[in-house]
Amino acid sequence: MKNCNALLVDDRDNVCVLNKTVAAGEKVCFCRGKDLIEVTALEDIPMYFKMAVYSIKKGTAVIKYGTKIGLATADIPTGGMVHTHNLTS
Repeated sequence: MKNCNALLVDDRDNVCVLNKTVAAGEKVCFCRGKDLIEVTALEDIPMYFKMAVYSIKKGTAVIKYGTKIGLATADIPTGGMVHTHNLTS
């Protein structure tokens, strides 16, 4: 099985957490249920930061580990980093 470089805990999550730093254009791999998913990082994202696993519209809840951690303050594209510049808690 392929080594994944991100963690997605709950099927409701719309962000994954990277377990290594990734560069823009690098594939990020995680499991959703029994499915192996790959998303391309749109920017350099440091280890332990969050990345959108699909596009998140402004005002939408950001879900990590099955829990709402805040609201998107801007549209976040699939593969975009999610952090204080586009998330409020």
